[in-house]
Amino acid sequence: MDLLMFYIVLTVTNTDVIKCERVPLYVGALFELSEHWWASYTNFFPTIVEEAFEDILNHSNLLDDFELRLVVKDTKGLNGYAAKLMTDLLQEDPPKVAILGPSLSDELTITGQIAPFYNVLELSYVATTASTADKKLFPTLFSINQVSSALNPLRIKMMKHFGWTRVGTISFQTDMSVKQMTDFHELVAANEFSLITSAVVTDTSNIKDVIARFLQFDVRIIMGAFRSSKAPAILCEAYKQGLYGHSYVWIITGTLMYPNWLQNADLDDIDCTREELFTVCENYFSLDYDKVTESTSPTINGKSASATMDELQALCDETENKLTSYAGWIYDTAWSLALGLNNSIHHLAERNITLHDYNYTTDYLECIVEGMREVTFSGLSGHVSFDDSGFRVGETFIRQRVNGTLRDVAVFDPITDQLTWVIPESSIWLDGEAPADHFTYDESLAPASNIAVGCILTMLSCGFILSIAFLVFNTYYRKQR
Repeated sequence: MDLLMFYIVLTVTNTDVIKCERVPLYVGALFELSEHWWASYTNFFPTIVEEAFEDILNHSNLLDDFELRLVVKDTKGLNGYAAKLMTDLLQEDPPKVAILGPSLSDELTITGQIAPFYNVLELSYVATTASTADKKLFPTLFSINQVSSALNPLRIKMMKHFGWTRVGTISFQTDMSVKQMTDFHELVAANEFSLITSAVVTDTSNIKDVIARFLQFDVRIIMGAFRSSKAPAILCEAYKQGLYGHSYVWIITGTLMYPNWLQNADLDDIDCTREELFTVCENYFSLDYDKVTESTSPTINGKSASATMDELQALCDETENKLTSYAGWIYDTAWSLALGLNNSIHHLAERNITLHDYNYTTDYLECIVEGMREVTFSGLSGHVSFDDSGFRVGETFIRQRVNGTLRDVAVFDPITDQLTWVIPESSIWLDGEAPADHFTYDESLAPASNIAVGCILTMLSCGFILSIAFLVFNTYYRKQR
């Protein structure tokens, strides 16, 4: 009897062990771990991903039969080497369900074109480059980080809300800035607004003519996309020519600006004082998206974003590395992948295949891509979802510079097309109303003064009587010479 009981207990225990075993799904990662200035940050990236994988493992009803495992390669920040490591990851066993990274835009431009040939998903968490917008070249790329062009729907929403139809744009000659404004111009045309003038600044020597042209064409609403290193020269010229104040609205891409850029601006090459820059910058609007949400609500891992960030900071403090401000995007990348793979399971079942037998075939890729497009969750960086092109869709924000600091003004949800004001809308304008987008001529009839009318009628009457008198006089004495 004892032997039988032992056999039964052993059988049940072994069954539980087998039931708890998970099939590993391998995820490749391309990080710049050495020989690059960002290595002090990127060396902590694997820890961020592993922490996310651990939270995913403990989450119920998510990849219950599987476990995500990371395989890391060091690109050293070299484009060609990143391409080699990409092919190494994909040719080495076991097969990788996805590739994370690389972090640098030039690297991503190369690896992103390799991924489709292996029918593998690639996830970007920080690189920002306009070239990846071409889905013919990058059909398997999903971006967890928001790109600057994601701010354009907010620009259009502001124009509609305030009744503006005329706009001008200034961008500096960089990949992302020009792409952002080019996309905005298409939206302007689609909404039947008027693009009055557009300038691409190649160097600071031609800024004077750019600002003069804006004044010449009476452009009052100005959209800007330039980095904080170029902002002092552009805004200094705006100050000198008077393109600022309550009649003008500057709306710039805040994601291109460093924090405290104005306080730390280099004034050596411009003819303005810091006080004059503060004057021209007062009340400008900054369009932004958050790397880490300020919401205190629980995220998908059951904790608030700040609590998770504190945990990551504590882990980072135990090392010689630094915690990047992009940590929220990196963490959310792991969750996006897990949810996308989980969503793909029922698509795979429709084709009579499973993730257990994953390989680099179009069937697996199509199902995983379809699963990624269905992803929606609350992450460290806010709400995460993707459009049909694989770009992140999330909330964007309007902030305004007042008394030297940025304050939150409104939140825009592109999914619902809803603009929610954080402060009273009238408080953002000096006189309580939004300025017009052009000078208007108001023609009206002014009533004449009664005294003036009386004087004119008296003079006309006197003139009439005098003319009759002269006529009678001339008629009566017409025969006298």
